[in-house]
Amino acid sequence: MLRELCVIEIGEGWAVRRQGELRLISVHDTEQQAIHAALRQAWDEQVDVLIQQRNGSYLRRKPAQPAPPPKRNRRGQASER
Repeated sequence: MLRELCVIEIGEGWAVRRQGELRLISVHDTEQQAIHAALRQAWDEQVDVLIQQRNGSYLRRKPAQPAPPPKRNRRGQASER
């Protein structure tokens, strides 16, 4: 069974790693980018995301289904709704 994904602050950036492992899965410039990447992967793996808070505790987030890609018209352009 896969373990939860953790979003952690590293130096001047943010990273995603699996809980209990040292190896980083991905590195990002902002916390929001890291959370987004973790939630997308967590949805595929059906695991939760733990987001490190300033006080050292973790906030648990359950991934929501990702938004579907925009519909395209015959010319390959995204259609407006």
